[in-house]
Amino acid sequence: MFFLCALSNSILNAFDQECSDSIRELQLSSMKMFVCPGTAERGKLIHVLRELALIDRDEEAANVCQWNGVECNADGIIESITWYSKDASNCSIQWLPPTIRNLDMRGVSFDIRNLDTRRLPRNVQICIFEMSDIQGTIELRTLPNGLEVLNMEENQISGTVNLTRLPASMCRISMARNQIKKAIVSNSLLPCGLTIADFYQPCARVSVVCLDSKVVDQRVKVDLQRIKFNDERDMSTEIL
Repeated sequence: MFFLCALSNSILNAFDQECSDSIRELQLSSMKMFVCPGTAERGKLIHVLRELALIDRDEEAANVCQWNGVECNADGIIESITWYSKDASNCSIQWLPPTIRNLDMRGVSFDIRNLDTRRLPRNVQICIFEMSDIQGTIELRTLPNGLEVLNMEENQISGTVNLTRLPASMCRISMARNQIKKAIVSNSLLPCGLTIADFYQPCARVSVVCLDSKVVDQRVKVDLQRIKFNDERDMSTEIL
């Protein structure tokens, strides 16, 4: 019996190791396609990584966990990407690995029109695309289920946003300083843990349509207020 248990554990460990190896290979391919879509040429990849200041040595290109701003867990699986102020106009977010939990692209310039939120990493919890030159409309009803923080301030997002099917885990959403015209809200469907949904637009006040009440939930903000966010990971806010 002891021998069978030991053998089973060995097989499971080998299977887990094989799965981890496969995941690492897939995420390397995925990240290559993210930064350099359409080509697998090593020289081109290294050139792009150098331009984006993501590697310091050419040999680091083969290990995404060594790329600047990329954090992996003990098994070498990507969990966090933090990049600031880069020109990522040729990058394609649909290739980001689904294992990412923290995605901070503050000041990273993308060429994105009508962001398809179904292409965001499905495990992401904190997602920041502040000042990222994102244009067009955005669908908030197809966000990743475990998303807690969404910061898309100071882009060029326009049209109507729908807050009737936000993730139950959502704590904070900020889309201030865009070009949003209208917000559709159902007070009863807002996540219980939501602290604030900031939609202040500098050029024109957002029109809010509430489907189940004459008064919009006070957590939905469309007026200019001094809102202090204590920390991206600290969900608390203060209205000053």
